[in-house]
Amino acid sequence: FENANPNATLGTALISNVVLGPYAVTNFFDQTDFSAPNPPDLRQTRTGFDPEYETDELLVTMTIEHDISDDYTLTFTGGYQDTSVNSRQEYFNFSGAELTIPQAVFDDFPLTSATFFPQGMFPLSSIDDDNLGLMAGNIRSFTRDLPSYDQSFASSEQFSAELRLSSNLDGPFNFQVGAFYLNYESEFDYYVVAATLDYFSLLGAGVDGIGLISPFFNNETDKYQLESWALFADASYDFNDEITLNLGMRYTHDEKTVDARAYLLNGVYAWPTSTILVPLNPLVNQNASWGEVTGRAVLTWTPTDNNMYYVSYSRGYKGGGFNPPSSTGLFKDTFDPEFINSYEIGSKNTFADGTLQANLTAFYYDYKGLQVSKIVDRTSVNENIDAKIWGFEGEFLYAPNENWLLNLNASYLNTNIRNALSTDGRDPTNGSADVTLIKDIGTAANCVINHNGSPDPTMDPNLAALFPLGTTTVPGLPATAAWGACGDGVADVLAGYNAIAGTNYTLSGGVDVDLQGNEVQQAPDFTINIGVQYTHYFGNGMNISARMDYYYQTSMFSRIFNKPVDKIDSWDVVNAQVTLRSADDDWYMRFFIQNIANSNPITGHYFTDPSSGNFTNVFILEPRRYGIEIGANF
Repeated sequence: FENANPNATLGTALISNVVLGPYAVTNFFDQTDFSAPNPPDLRQTRTGFDPEYETDELLVTMTIEHDISDDYTLTFTGGYQDTSVNSRQEYFNFSGAELTIPQAVFDDFPLTSATFFPQGMFPLSSIDDDNLGLMAGNIRSFTRDLPSYDQSFASSEQFSAELRLSSNLDGPFNFQVGAFYLNYESEFDYYVVAATLDYFSLLGAGVDGIGLISPFFNNETDKYQLESWALFADASYDFNDEITLNLGMRYTHDEKTVDARAYLLNGVYAWPTSTILVPLNPLVNQNASWGEVTGRAVLTWTPTDNNMYYVSYSRGYKGGGFNPPSSTGLFKDTFDPEFINSYEIGSKNTFADGTLQANLTAFYYDYKGLQVSKIVDRTSVNENIDAKIWGFEGEFLYAPNENWLLNLNASYLNTNIRNALSTDGRDPTNGSADVTLIKDIGTAANCVINHNGSPDPTMDPNLAALFPLGTTTVPGLPATAAWGACGDGVADVLAGYNAIAGTNYTLSGGVDVDLQGNEVQQAPDFTINIGVQYTHYFGNGMNISARMDYYYQTSMFSRIFNKPVDKIDSWDVVNAQVTLRSADDDWYMRFFIQNIANSNPITGHYFTDPSSGNFTNVFILEPRRYGIEIGANF
């Protein structure tokens, strides 16, 4: 319901008086929220244009199965997939007040004013492949209220193939061996376009006719490639009619390559002559490979035709990867592979002459290097944590007669993070008084100067140049906050000053939070799903069934930091449907209604970057939806 503080965002900071002086549109020290209030209904939002989403997908699969003999079968499975996605929506989801371009701009930048500020309106770039935006005439609209939007382009292509040889021997021993290959390539661009950034790109160089490119933020992956292959084998041995042992092993080799960069306002361009004076930063190439052996062991006991019990162990693996290039050095370039040791014990049973099915499972997962993500430096980055997860699952199905069917699925989940430290972008100081919180006036990033026992650096006149706007008090944070800069340059200045003054200052993204004992994100303790279905059979062979389903989950956290603001309350939903089927089951007609109560539970959070004002997007359940589905089987 609340807007982001405009002065906390990069665009508004760049067009303020502390950066542009007489050409500023806003006053950095005036904390008035010039944006219009958001509507109180979670299903409504303020937006200057309709969001757009386009996707195209081609998927082809083929399976060839050949019986070499009665004892052996050879199976080939291949697949090809080509996908593209293009989406766009307003970035902040609020409308701002109409603002005025200062007269000094028209006086000192006559060429710029005549070209880009007609009738005193602000231009908004449209995206182009050269990242020139409005400077190459790519203008989406002119406005007075400084709108913004983000846009994603993604395309991917993959080919996979698997060859398996399996046996069907009469004896106690059977096996399966095979090989797998995957080649996946993708391209990705994520843009944030804002009229504030466009305005600064035209005036920030201080010369009429000279602009800064890229005028919009672009996180570009020019090429990402994954080549993966694996060899695997699985064997089973029947000790007798009741006990079977399965053993499996797999070797997986992953190789990843990426060419990526992130840029914003880091090139110089003379737009009247279409001359690039300073090019954009080059692509960064990264390459790495991993190879791991995984496997499983499953022991099953089937004392009767209606009861089966099992115990299993398996080890899983997920390859590491690369984070996007960092402009501040506040996060690692890579993240490590993820491993899991999984232990399960369970049973699958039928009772009451086959009318009741009951499956029970208890499990324990030991994760090493669980991959989790967060937003840092205007991009999504991955890091590794350790975690232990255990729980129970029950699946029950009861059909007392041919008309009634009842089902119940229930689970309990206990998650516990172990041996992990991470910086919380919502509270970089982590309650420490031995740090100075920095808001970078050039990038709107947040970082901290760690005192490490030295005096508060904001009180040292020799370091006053690092804090050109002085200090302020931030509600809810115990440390001093200063307007300064983050990045390697400031770190070098502090290191040099340490050598002279004997201080111990260091620069970092924040004070690490000890996550020991926290819950894993998106992991409710309890979930339950209950369904009831009644089917009536007509004399002509047709049937009609009515079904109702109820789902409930307890509260959970959206982030591993488990702050109160990260908590997502428990929620439930009821759905219903009625299905009419033909006698030969060659056609059907279904009437459905989802979210009957039209409730608005929050199902997820997305916490963004300090340069965007640290706002949180919430995701809610789809509203009540009803319709008719008609299908045919042939």
